[in-house]
Amino acid sequence: MANYKKKTLTTLKDILQDLPPGEYYDIPDAVYETNKNWMSDDILMAVNTPELQLYCDSDKCQGVRLFEYNLFPMHYEYCAIDGGDTCFEHVYVEYLCQNCKENLKSFALVFTKIHDDKKTADIIKLGEYPFYGPHIPSKLISLIGPDRELFLKGLKCESQNFGIAAFSYYRRVVENQKNRLIDNIINALNSISIDNKAIELLNRAKDETQFKTSMDKLKPYFPKVLLIENTNPLVLLHKGLSVGIHNLSDRDCLEYAHSIRIVLIELADKLKAILNDKIELKESIKKLNKII
Repeated sequence: MANYKKKTLTTLKDILQDLPPGEYYDIPDAVYETNKNWMSDDILMAVNTPELQLYCDSDKCQGVRLFEYNLFPMHYEYCAIDGGDTCFEHVYVEYLCQNCKENLKSFALVFTKIHDDKKTADIIKLGEYPFYGPHIPSKLISLIGPDRELFLKGLKCESQNFGIAAFSYYRRVVENQKNRLIDNIINALNSISIDNKAIELLNRAKDETQFKTSMDKLKPYFPKVLLIENTNPLVLLHKGLSVGIHNLSDRDCLEYAHSIRIVLIELADKLKAILNDKIELKESIKKLNKII
């Protein structure tokens, strides 16, 4: 176990619900004694399977929902393991969303030791699927388009605290999809009353080698509805491209990677809100026009 640093004062629920894979934990109330093995007089140890609050992205949910241990794959009421100081049990635990009854979350654990109290266990979280990490809205995946896989690689690296790798992936996404981001902004602006000068300058910015110069020209015309904390999101993302990654620590890169992801999510939210408002307005006008 030399490659793992044991952590204490947490719960099995914390491990499953909130903490990344790859850590070694000493967990109270992780297991309990249950029925005798039908093949012998040995007492079986069962894994505690606490209720979890996880994000469910099914069409019925789209939010944090209650997940419970899924009985159906093995038709067992509990997940049984052997006990003892030399225990090295690989455990697969599956959870089901209790709202939609569709989405599953799976966890792979290793129980390396069951303590004498028959409750505490040393556990390693090997992994989970869908993969550990913050929820990414579908509208952001749509916004970045062809670089979806690159973005997800960056997300996985960020979740595992690999700062340089995460920052590198996110920068590539922004660099590759700069024109797509601009086109999405133009598309949203075309749906609202906006100064055409903003759209003209945005189109020019796609081919502008001096991107900062083009953004400075755009500043008086950029709509407030798309500003993030009073700043053009394209300017914020461009700053992420201009940072010299070789001069940064891994921790700095992790912070920048996190910031890029948050700005992309906020931009996607704002663009989606504008388009949704336009669709709602059209539907309202259509209904009112039907009144004779």
